[in-house]
Amino acid sequence: MMPLPFEPLPSLLQLTKSGPAFRGAPGYLAQAHAEFQQRHCLLLPQFLEPELLGMLQEHIRRGRFYDRAHEGISVELCLTTNIASAVLQFLVNHAGLFRCIEQITGCPTIRCFGGRVYRLIPGPAHYGSWHSDAVPSRLIGLSVNLSTEVFSGGEFELRCQGADEILCQVSNTGFGDALLFRIAPDLLHRVAGMHGTVPKTAYAGWFRSQPFPAGSGA
Repeated sequence: MMPLPFEPLPSLLQLTKSGPAFRGAPGYLAQAHAEFQQRHCLLLPQFLEPELLGMLQEHIRRGRFYDRAHEGISVELCLTTNIASAVLQFLVNHAGLFRCIEQITGCPTIRCFGGRVYRLIPGPAHYGSWHSDAVPSRLIGLSVNLSTEVFSGGEFELRCQGADEILCQVSNTGFGDALLFRIAPDLLHRVAGMHGTVPKTAYAGWFRSQPFPAGSGA
């Protein structure tokens, strides 16, 4: 397996309580675009400002999780809707953030984002299988690390349809860091198995070209 062969761009983009803020130095946006075009994914360190992250983690700690199975894809715990999930849904659905993601990824116009807070517990009960996520209107995937401790395993892996070679493998263990990844029929991805005793908690979903139907979920 080949690890992601580039260093993340420091503080390129940050989500704050007031909305998104571009933190990158001149030229970072063009460099991020080039990296994404080459690797189909990009790690964004410190995507959540520390104060916002701490607030979200506290509400997640108070929340309730339920078992959720995505048939043939994964089994996980999913957070019932609470303040944490509502705040994330509100903040990520920001036109300014959409425009920045479009510039980084080169994707068509983004009109909404839908996501969930999920948790993976080490052991055989929770797993992820290779899949594409390529359904109508999904453009770009996003996964934000909301864990309070450093977990082991749970790497994001990406490969081409019909190929065994891993294009990239990313351990998104930085608190509040985010991973962007391309959605396409010929690209498959998965979250690898967990190890040790520390669970992984993340906010994950898709930037979309059209709003998803009410009641359909992310």
